[in-house]
Amino acid sequence: MPAIQLARLRIQVADLVESFATPKVFVRKLRDMLDFYADRARRPGGGGAKTILMPAFNVSQQVLRQIERALQPKVIADPTSALTLADALWLENWYEFRLLALEILGWIPPRPPEPIQERIKHWSQDAGREHALDKHWIRGLASLLKESPKSFLSLVEEWMAAPDEGQKILGLRVIQSLMDVGEIEHLPMFFNWLSPILQDPGAVPEGDILDTIRSLARRSPQETAYFLRQNLARSGEGEMSRLIRLSLDSFPPDVQERLRSHLRNL
Repeated sequence: MPAIQLARLRIQVADLVESFATPKVFVRKLRDMLDFYADRARRPGGGGAKTILMPAFNVSQQVLRQIERALQPKVIADPTSALTLADALWLENWYEFRLLALEILGWIPPRPPEPIQERIKHWSQDAGREHALDKHWIRGLASLLKESPKSFLSLVEEWMAAPDEGQKILGLRVIQSLMDVGEIEHLPMFFNWLSPILQDPGAVPEGDILDTIRSLARRSPQETAYFLRQNLARSGEGEMSRLIRLSLDSFPPDVQERLRSHLRNL
């Protein structure tokens, strides 16, 4: 990967953004630019259990941020062209292209929300298995969450109730992202959607359930502990007890002790 010279990078980004309204040219220029800054020493998915399934250029975050800063004003000024560009970017099965497509959707004012919803629904059909995007889906939902929360909640509810494992995982990861930024206004809804999954833990990998419980526990420990006790009462001992024990370290000490005491008294 060549050293990043900020002046040269800005010139390259300015040239890229000039092609905003011409998706085919934009995609070609972006591919050339990412290839120029690619880190070929890093291998995608080389570390950790969550292996990247799609190819990536592994460029520096500085490069991506420069592109995003220059592109955002154009997206807001011309949402129609932005949607066309987002579609073209998504067709390129590369991490950086799809991440930028999600960013663009998140910048577009949802007036009306349907064009954003349609794309998220279509794109998410293979979600949950692409660990490279992982929690980044929330970026594509940013405008819906802010300006059309009903549309946002409808999408998440649909994912959580879907028969497909990947869709459920996507719903869980969106909830985790919301907890990470302190978005707890809709916590009761999230608990309601999570209950069927806890009652049927084989529906998704245990790790995704635990990640969600831990995110909820860190943000709202008392409510999450009560929610877990409710589900334990419904399902009895077994897998539910195991999930509680494995997530204990995410609760404050006093809540941990109450949960341990509850498990001992069963």
